[in-house]
Amino acid sequence: MSATPTRRLSPKQVADLAGVSVRAVYRAIEDGQLDAYRVRSRLRVREDDCETWLDSDPVRPTQRPTPPPASPGRGQAGSLRALLAEEAS
Repeated sequence: MSATPTRRLSPKQVADLAGVSVRAVYRAIEDGQLDAYRVRSRLRVREDDCETWLDSDPVRPTQRPTPPPASPGRGQAGSLRALLAEEAS
């Protein structure tokens, strides 16, 4: 049984697949985040390595802070007017 060979993609194809600029792909290669290979003078990225790179840094939803309770409205208990009215009486 032989494994199915994986496709080799150019940096432009990786950029199109990932929805980023070609420069971002080259930066990822330079930073060691994305493995690339030279085939003669051309850079190629294995499709599996591209998928691994795309899946390597998922964004997790953050917990939003709960908003502070609403301040009391005009004339409601706890408002400045209500407190001043209590002091005057």
